[in-house]
Amino acid sequence: KSLRYYLLVSQVKPLVEVYGRANEESVFTYEVYESLEEIIKLPALEFEMPMREVYNYIKFIPET
Repeated sequence: KSLRYYLLVSQVKPLVEVYGRANEESVFTYEVYESLEEIIKLPALEFEMPMREVYNYIKFIPET
């Protein structure tokens, strides 16, 4: 089995970058999630997670 998804999760603001592919022969696609209202979707794994859950206990420091 090969890598299907690679996620980068920011610790300073709501931001999840997803590199994913449907199968081993596919090229990677790129998706960005920046809103706590969005739902991260990983269809090849039949998995979904709200951004709000990823950042549930995180308090962001406002940028100055």
